[in-house]
Amino acid sequence: MPDLVESKAENVNYRRLTVVEPLLSGIVIGLIVVTLAGLFYKAYEQFKRGDQLGL
Repeated sequence: MPDLVESKAENVNYRRLTVVEPLLSGIVIGLIVVTLAGLFYKAYEQFKRGDQLGL
């Protein structure tokens, strides 16, 4: 009987991991994309400002 309880607990933990892992991966990938977009945007703004000052 303890084997059934243990396998049930393992099954619940496995289901939790299958939900949490893709969610966390999506959050991390989304943050990377937003961060890179912001850095490129700010670099572009500085590049344009340099052209306006005649440098």
